[in-house]
Amino acid sequence: MRDFIKLLILKKINFPRARTKAKKFLKKIIGRLIEKPFQVSTT
Repeated sequence: MRDFIKLLILKKINFPRARTKAKKFLKKIIGRLIEKPFQVSTT
């Protein structure tokens, strides 16, 4: 997972245009990671 984040950071540096895309992508991943435990605990 850390390597994946490093890749995203490298892409951010190489392609500034993709910065917003990477941010949205990270938010999606973080959102899923946060949602999953809650879904498990509520069911």
